Amino acid sequence: MKYFRSLVIFFIGLNINQVHGKNLDYFLKSNGDEFNYFIQTAASLGIQKEKVSNIMTSTEQNSPMTITAGFAFFPSSIEKLSLLATGSLSYIVPSDIKEEGGSTFSNNTKLDPETGFSFHAHKSYTYRNVTGFFGGLDHEVFYLYNTPDFLGSGKELKSVTQKITYGTLGLAFAQKFFTPFVFKMSASQSFSSKTGLKGQRYLIDYSQKYSENMWYHIFVKRHELQDDSRELKITRLGVGVGFYY
Repeated sequence: MKYFRSLVIFFIGLNINQVHGKNLDYFLKSNGDEFNYFIQTAASLGIQKEKVSNIMTSTEQNSPMTITAGFAFFPSSIEKLSLLATGSLSYIVPSDIKEEGGSTFSNNTKLDPETGFSFHAHKSYTYRNVTGFFGGLDHEVFYLYNTPDFLGSGKELKSVTQKITYGTLGLAFAQKFFTPFVFKMSASQSFSSKTGLKGQRYLIDYSQKYSENMWYHIFVKRHELQDDSRELKITRLGVGVGFYY
């Protein structure tokens, strides 16, 4: 048993090692190319909790499919820098709205697909490039129910378009455990909103290379938003796979 344990520790030690001379997005970069194009799919579970005039409601907003496409640019003139641009489309399945300790409201309202766009710059700083920072802009178009009007004056339940732009800062950690992986954490602050809804967004993402041109990822996303009539918290947990070419 002791020898088996030593063998396992030795094997893990061979596979947990830092990756030399690579950018934090090295799992995207192949053969020294300056450009990579990629597509990523995901499915996620979402819970939306809303507070309107001391009334708490909750509803599920699950997504069977989110498609993200983008490209990464690695300028040869600037060492350890990558620029990443993405666009995404997410299909949302609505559910009934539940009032805490009270009624359940039937919900047949259809939600249009959510869209998102981002542009980030990633820069590695530490020895062997295992740690770095990134920042940029994120823009989201999504849909909320007119809950304040629905609960307050009994108006018909419908969806309202929300458009929010964020400034984002994050930390990334790259390492290798059997295959390369990247762990990212970011926080975003809204600075532009179509309807006055504002607040923060937090994201944790773990991506690990599965094969030469494929990776899988797990993520948790959290919105904490508010306006004059409501406080809103949305938590989303998802898994997916990505391919680059």
